[in-house]
Amino acid sequence: SEEMMTYWTQFAKDGTTQAAGLPAWPAWTPEGEARMVFGEESAARRMPSTPGLTFASEWMQRSGP
Repeated sequence: SEEMMTYWTQFAKDGTTQAAGLPAWPAWTPEGEARMVFGEESAARRMPSTPGLTFASEWMQRSGP
């Protein structure tokens, strides 16, 4: 929770998620496969199955509420 607050505070200050003393949080890109995982050892990690997530997202949009 402290890490998340530090990242959000930094983002509010200057629009970046790079906070001193914390792991680098890569910028989002449409092609990117990185996500930030918070825990005992917070780190940027590879997304699980980007094509699978895209399929699920598209399916949910077609299905509606």
